Amino acid sequence: MLKFPDQFTLPKRTCQSFRRHSMSMHFHRMSNRYSNARGGFMEKNDVVSTLNDLIQTCKDGVEGFRTCAEDIGNPELKAYFNDRAERCTRAAEELQDLVIDYGGDPATSSHVSGTLHRRWVDVRSAITGKSEQDVLEECERGEDVAKHYYEAALQKDLPEDVRLIVEDQYRGVQLNHDQVKGMRNQARPSH
Repeated sequence: MLKFPDQFTLPKRTCQSFRRHSMSMHFHRMSNRYSNARGGFMEKNDVVSTLNDLIQTCKDGVEGFRTCAEDIGNPELKAYFNDRAERCTRAAEELQDLVIDYGGDPATSSHVSGTLHRRWVDVRSAITGKSEQDVLEECERGEDVAKHYYEAALQKDLPEDVRLIVEDQYRGVQLNHDQVKGMRNQARPSH
């Protein structure tokens, strides 16, 4: 039997807190360049592009977690994956709001590579079948990809209001990864 963490909560900024901070940053959004707390600058289009990459990453997560929920028989894991899909949806919405605040058009779909990976997993699973461990391993791979995208974004000179949200969401991605990895390790057969 798998052991689940007592609580599945992720760090979350409140809308009021974000809106207050967003309003204080509004005057910076009038230009095409945004400064950050470290003295760096980032072009508006680069901010929007980075956020859209993360939105697509969140959409990949929604689809990936939903696929895992469909493919697993364990009701506790099914509930866990559905909860994670909902959290990814909320993260994407938060990032879409930021893109709009920065004058851009938010992404509405997942990465093509994420879609291709899910299709490959579906074909392989149709041939070999899906064990609980297989589903958890594929989920962990997806979270590895999400970590990569968030780490790449955090290497950029993001405006401070964007950085705070991306860091907060990155902590959630790390937590997802670690929880899935722990469950996968528990699902491995003992030798």
